[in-house]
Amino acid sequence: MSTREEELQARLDALEMTVAEQQREIDDLNAMVTKQWDTLGLYKAQINKMIDQISDLEQGDGPAANQKPPHY
Repeated sequence: MSTREEELQARLDALEMTVAEQQREIDDLNAMVTKQWDTLGLYKAQINKMIDQISDLEQGDGPAANQKPPHY
């Protein structure tokens, strides 16, 4: 190989390594985003449940705050 070919091969190798590193970073970021998306889904479900519970309390469907429990 000539010096020029060696130089081009070295540049190509460097570019391939850079692309491989970037792909690894993209895959890691994608995994993080997917995990966060799943967590947000769980939080959304919990918030919706709490909203329903608050709505039930406001409508009087739940026990009143000043009412004694039935075992008293």
